[in-house]
Amino acid sequence: MLAALLACIVVYPAIAFSSSMQEPVDSADTSARWLLSYKRDGEGLEFLEKNTRLRALLEAGLPHYGVPWYRSSQSNWTLPDGVLYAISVLPGSVTVKDNRFVTITGTAPREGDLGGLLWCDTAAEQPTLIFVFIEKGLGKAEGSARLNIYRNGDHTDSPLPRQLVDSVHAWLKGLKIGTLKEATVHDARDQTAPLSTSDLSPQ
Repeated sequence: MLAALLACIVVYPAIAFSSSMQEPVDSADTSARWLLSYKRDGEGLEFLEKNTRLRALLEAGLPHYGVPWYRSSQSNWTLPDGVLYAISVLPGSVTVKDNRFVTITGTAPREGDLGGLLWCDTAAEQPTLIFVFIEKGLGKAEGSARLNIYRNGDHTDSPLPRQLVDSVHAWLKGLKIGTLKEATVHDARDQTAPLSTSDLSPQ
């Protein structure tokens, strides 16, 4: 009897942890403060793919036009679909700054030259989401990259938040990217404008 009780005590925390990772909560909740509890570095992020709150957050905070990144296999994906795929796989990390800004990174499986960074300012009731998609150079172009930056709103000329730029710098440095060949910003209607690569390039 005592042995069975001890076994239950040992098993229960693992069950509770697993349940919390799945986040079986109201999928209509589009706030983002809960993201602050997901500070994980160097660990698998597969649990994010099944997180209903994350999917609701992406659906509410990002545009819904189609993206071309994985068209060879997923021709009907919208931006939230592509973002969820890009950040749900290895390698990846979740980092939190100032108990407010959350950055999630990931690399698509079998697509080693493609990846993404999702940045979220969790302070507002309707949080700000910005997604950065990277296409890394291969062969002789290794160490270089192109970026596409997706944000809600009707203007492509609004400055990027400084905290996002800092996260991009750290991300590119970790990926050993020394040269940005091109950077493009997309607004809510998929209108595009070029960005200066000097501000975004690793320092």
